[in-house]
Amino acid sequence: MKKEIIAAKLGENHGPYSHGILSGNYVFTTQVGTLPDGSVVSSDVYEQTKQLIENAKIVLEDVGSTLDNVVKVTIYILDLKENLAAMNKAYREFMPNHPFAARACVEVTDMVDEGVLVEMEFVAHID
Repeated sequence: MKKEIIAAKLGENHGPYSHGILSGNYVFTTQVGTLPDGSVVSSDVYEQTKQLIENAKIVLEDVGSTLDNVVKVTIYILDLKENLAAMNKAYREFMPNHPFAARACVEVTDMVDEGVLVEMEFVAHID
């Protein structure tokens, strides 16, 4: 069974997706670095990463979870060699605690929204 999570702080969805899904004791959310109006926060991967993690944090908190409860992250990133260090810097600022979530980072050739450099899928549990 699944339940849609609609996080008012994130604004309206701008496509056929949910802010998040609650299934059992797990939360699933995929985020990019956009503001509530749908615009990309910056052309900088560091700033986009910070914003997308803030967006994920909002979804998680709406259902009683936190970034500390994230167990899996899948990262899609443009130009891995150029953007990895800045993305990792922002990631570590938000998620510094051991054990780290299991993680995959995949370089892609394009993103669904123009100007987006990084997208992350998060899976977290609810205590």
